[in-house]
Amino acid sequence: MNELAAELWRDHQALVRLGIALLLGALIGIQRGWQWRKAEAGQRIAGIRTHSLTGLLGGLMALLGQSTSHWLLVAGLASVVAISLVAYRAQVRTMNDFSITGSIGLLLTFCFGALAVVNSPAIAA
Repeated sequence: MNELAAELWRDHQALVRLGIALLLGALIGIQRGWQWRKAEAGQRIAGIRTHSLTGLLGGLMALLGQSTSHWLLVAGLASVVAISLVAYRAQVRTMNDFSITGSIGLLLTFCFGALAVVNSPAIAA
């Protein structure tokens, strides 16, 4: 029975790790969404959906980078940085809020997703 479990784990390890990356993003997104729960619609930025997808994106870029080029992971991170900068600029203009915590949280979510796939889900968690 242990051999069967080990074989199934090897076969589905990438899916399990991508699921962990998604769940880590969701966990961060739940916290961010809870912090902004009283804000009006349109004022909430990067909640559970955004962080979940960002964690999954980090995991996918890491997984694809292992089989193609590690530069794919770097390109994915650069894309998240660019999107985060655009969102931060809009946040400063519309809400006069200069906090970078949300942007840093989004970048860390991407990194945690990548770490869950490449290295250790336990360390990422």
